[in-house]
Amino acid sequence: MYKKSFGNGNKPEELVPNVVHTGMSIVKKFRLRIYLSAEFFQNMRERSVP
Repeated sequence: MYKKSFGNGNKPEELVPNVVHTGMSIVKKFRLRIYLSAEFFQNMRERSVP
């Protein structure tokens, strides 16, 4: 994936926004996963408590 973008002869200035966009999408996915897992554990805890 990265080798292709570097092999196209792009200038570094053109690559920066792409990298930032990729990083932001990873952060969003990571946050969503943390949020969902936290909610899931909270639900499990509430169920286990009588």
